Amino acid sequence: MEIYEEGKARIKFNSQSFLNPKAQLSRDLSVAFVKYKTKINPKATVIDTTSATGIRGIRYYKEGGAKEICMLEINNSAFKDLKGNMNYNKMNKDSNVRYYNTSIQEFANSSVRESFDIIDLDPFGSAAPNLTDIMKLARDKSSLMITATDVAVLCGAHYKACLKTYFAQPLHNALCHEVGIRILLGYIARIASLFNFGIEPEISISYLHYVRLFLKLDHGAAAAVKNYESIGYALYCKACGNFALNSPIPHSLNCNVCGHEYSIAGPLWVGRIQDKTVINGVKEVMSQDKVKNDEMTFMSNLSSELDTPLYYSIPALTKMMNVESVSYDRLKEELQSQGHSISKTHMNKESIKTDAGISEVKAAILKVLKSRNMIN
Repeated sequence: MEIYEEGKARIKFNSQSFLNPKAQLSRDLSVAFVKYKTKINPKATVIDTTSATGIRGIRYYKEGGAKEICMLEINNSAFKDLKGNMNYNKMNKDSNVRYYNTSIQEFANSSVRESFDIIDLDPFGSAAPNLTDIMKLARDKSSLMITATDVAVLCGAHYKACLKTYFAQPLHNALCHEVGIRILLGYIARIASLFNFGIEPEISISYLHYVRLFLKLDHGAAAAVKNYESIGYALYCKACGNFALNSPIPHSLNCNVCGHEYSIAGPLWVGRIQDKTVINGVKEVMSQDKVKNDEMTFMSNLSSELDTPLYYSIPALTKMMNVESVSYDRLKEELQSQGHSISKTHMNKESIKTDAGISEVKAAILKVLKSRNMIN
């Protein structure tokens, strides 16, 4: 039996229970998100639908301010650890804490139908099989926290698996991390619409081997129909590096810069994927909670990241142009001098987000190189 401490949680677990210490950023961010939401709604109820050892649910209750916490775990061995951790953390006799050895499907379709203010889904692999039942646990203004660890699928390394699971074509290139996020958001939006929910993405991150999404649901036919306006396709030109997001269907499959045929990904979410008000609010909570320095750096970078669609991979572009690479700082200086906004992106450390088009970015690269006498 191993013992792991994180936040206010003390966890005992065996080899049959899954607990990944490397996912602490995800848990610290999730705890801060719950805390941010419970400040808005002090009566918020939370359900952790894939609890494993119970570490997230324990922290949501002890640190996040959840008024009530419900935890589900289908694996018998993991549930035994979960139950033991309720005792170990002195929560086993708390009437506001419940835990069940059951699946999401069984709980969501039981005779006693419940709904929650905050719903956490952190499965191994794809979130897709559980989304229908997650919606049955939701109500107007519910917040969802959803993880997907099938990044290889969303990023196009397993093309047919993405078609099968998400009914969407992926892109297998430097843009795949954001395209993968948008494919998952698009799938969530389509499932949510079946239950009369519109979605509002608030935080979207791609980190290590997983994607983690934080979003709000709005109930009503009008909100559900509005989802359709944010469903479309990502277009990428392998010849010149140009890209675009189109909703709902592109009028032309040829690049509007060089004329070559686009590669197409989707259907996917083409609306915004970040809410800076929420990000900054959660960042402030994490600062007050004195999380690790590298986590605060991550949140600061996320806060300053532009929410423009997709990003340019500088190594890919300079290779395409057959020129030397350029530094982010010099490129930023040049693009800003032309009145453009620019930022790094957490999704790909060698890429930039900007409101400049492909022609402006390439021209800026060439100007930087010329100033260094790298080209004539």
